[in-house]
Amino acid sequence: MPQAKALISLTFDDGLDCHLDKAIRLMERFGLKGTFYVPVGDQTFANRYPDWRIAAKAGQ
Repeated sequence: MPQAKALISLTFDDGLDCHLDKAIRLMERFGLKGTFYVPVGDQTFANRYPDWRIAAKAGQ
């Protein structure tokens, strides 16, 4: 029997701290990628801007 293949798309909304603290770390651990929609004008995003840059450079 041929092995089944599937694709999924991981998307995250709102740029929450838990996305940086948990989701990205888990995705890195399992070799997964995702799309993050972050509110650029939001203070939460501004506070963690360096962390989002690191995630973007890593290809997350």
